[in-house]
Amino acid sequence: MLKIKLLQGLIENDLRVEIDASKIEKIMAENSKIRKWKRLNSFPLKFISENYPDLLADVTFLKSGTGSAFKRAKIPEEMTKELAYLLGAMRDGSLIKSSGKHWVRLYDSAKSVWIEEVQKLFEEIFEVKMAVRFQKRIDEKYLDISSKPLHFLIKKLVEGNLHKNVPGIIRNSPKEIQISYVCGFFDAEGHVPSKTVKNKRFRITFTQKDESSLIYIKDFLSEFGIKTSAISSYSFAIYGKEMIEKFHTNFGLLNPSKSGRLDEMLRAL
Repeated sequence: MLKIKLLQGLIENDLRVEIDASKIEKIMAENSKIRKWKRLNSFPLKFISENYPDLLADVTFLKSGTGSAFKRAKIPEEMTKELAYLLGAMRDGSLIKSSGKHWVRLYDSAKSVWIEEVQKLFEEIFEVKMAVRFQKRIDEKYLDISSKPLHFLIKKLVEGNLHKNVPGIIRNSPKEIQISYVCGFFDAEGHVPSKTVKNKRFRITFTQKDESSLIYIKDFLSEFGIKTSAISSYSFAIYGKEMIEKFHTNFGLLNPSKSGRLDEMLRAL
């Protein structure tokens, strides 16, 4: 179970958990400290793991802080297509620790509406509300939240680094999960030329500085009969109507600007 693995991997990070309210009675109130934890439904993860390991399956939220100042994020039970998509999309995101706070951010161009769709996924999966912020100087907007629980969940899911390789949990998942990851990756880091670009070749590209992730995607695309160029300057391309159609058919993008430009390109070919 994904949830148990995540919790076991986070025990040493000074985080708290919320458990199913119907199971709180199983915890013995041996002192005033534990009575307070029960009243708030906010237990140190290490305490639950060491004293009530059977209750790890009943943990619902990862938390930090106490009282009214706490932050929380729902812990995914299993890997889903939606979660895989988010992990792919976070290839263009950041996990930032600054001044004692833990930030999760995901970037987009100011004129796009893609991150509003991704914002809904964060809310559905983790029950967190990401804010949409604007950086006018560079014509960019981004999703943003200060949340230690969400920060640590994503960091654990990507094995400590957003931008290195492809997480083992994705590589070892069924094909439909890997497809969703690649879709999120492309929606974040792929490129479809605008119809206003003159003298363009009909191609789409994947770009990422980590070559190992590009190798994984090239190999995965080949399973669908999609031929690609060699990797050069941190990117590779898919050329021609047949190959681009195969990609568009098998990989359902959520980024409306990119899927729209793909439709336009294929109609023009």
